[in-house]
Amino acid sequence: MSDLELGVISPLGRHKNVFPNTSEPRKAPVYKIDVRDASYDGKPYLYFVGIRLMNVVDVEGLPAEIFSTDLQKVDTLDVDSLLDFAEHYGVIPSPALAGAESHLAFRNRSVERPYHAPNIDMLMQAATDTAFLGYLNKPTSLFSTLTDEYKEDMPRRLTEHARSIEADDPNSLEVISVPELSQAIRALQCASAVASVYDFMCLPDSEGTAVAMTEYITDERRVQQSGFGYFLHSDDIIVNGFVPMGFDERLEKSPSFRAMVENTETNARAGYNIALADVYNVNSLDALSYLMLANAAYSNAGEPSYAHAKDETGIDDPLKQKVEMSDSRLISPSTEYGCLGEIVTAQFARCYASPTPWRRCAFCNRVFKQYREEKFTKKGIRETKFCKKSCNVMYIQNSKRV
Repeated sequence: MSDLELGVISPLGRHKNVFPNTSEPRKAPVYKIDVRDASYDGKPYLYFVGIRLMNVVDVEGLPAEIFSTDLQKVDTLDVDSLLDFAEHYGVIPSPALAGAESHLAFRNRSVERPYHAPNIDMLMQAATDTAFLGYLNKPTSLFSTLTDEYKEDMPRRLTEHARSIEADDPNSLEVISVPELSQAIRALQCASAVASVYDFMCLPDSEGTAVAMTEYITDERRVQQSGFGYFLHSDDIIVNGFVPMGFDERLEKSPSFRAMVENTETNARAGYNIALADVYNVNSLDALSYLMLANAAYSNAGEPSYAHAKDETGIDDPLKQKVEMSDSRLISPSTEYGCLGEIVTAQFARCYASPTPWRRCAFCNRVFKQYREEKFTKKGIRETKFCKKSCNVMYIQNSKRV
């Protein structure tokens, strides 16, 4: 096929780095989890309760590019898969509707500082949360594959309902609904995959095309449980919000698409792949925007609010504000801990901003920048042919057999 028919992804479509200079992400606690059930509006749901501190993870102790490795392996519609990940690395709250902020507030609650659930209805009117929900609930086709508890604001409402049940139990250290954890992980899976692979496809020597990108992100060895469809939301008459698939597969599976192709006098294959390349451009920008907003939400969560720091006359007092910040840290030392979402998004932000180019592993063909066993630091990322040690070993062994 010609370059036109493949839907070439132009280097001119590459997006600039949208991430500000990120601070060092905080550590995150990992708890032994008890799975419990409850009912909301007559419908059952599951939630996770952290009952015992097992570990504390930091960015240095996690695999490099966890967003494209272990995180991608989670099946977000399988409770056991979510549980395994959460007990190994920790939970990731939603960045929307005060999800990150309330997650830390519940964890740090005490008799002196009781937990107050956020007003979800009021937050639904905020511009930032409207944007978050827009990203979290794309595309329209998503609604045909997920049940109601996984959509829109319901995951957050279920978490707050579960916390109302557990708030008075001091042994319930951390609480999150399974749907909220699922929604948060799935969004990170999809956003990081779409943004990183598109950025790679934009490199001049990658020979990136819509066909190549479709083949990559529909490979379940790299992107788990069809999560890639999450950010594909174009209303274009050709793509129309469908999960990405090759021209021939779409021709076979969609009678309406086949009829449209048969009735056109233009090169339908070229038109399809050019449209798909444009969709990937828009989706990758959406994905970057989501990751940027999520990183800000996770990083800022837990910072004390100074809205009521007044002096005796009712005027804002900057000095009193500073004292209150210091006091809040002393009252609750655990505020030094963030959540895993902060670490994951910080990893992606620094990886994306690094001048080191994306590469494809010489053995497994995965798109990566940083060697898995390499420590995550602010220093530059060294260029390697392999994404991890095992790929290096397998490549050498296979070479010896030839």
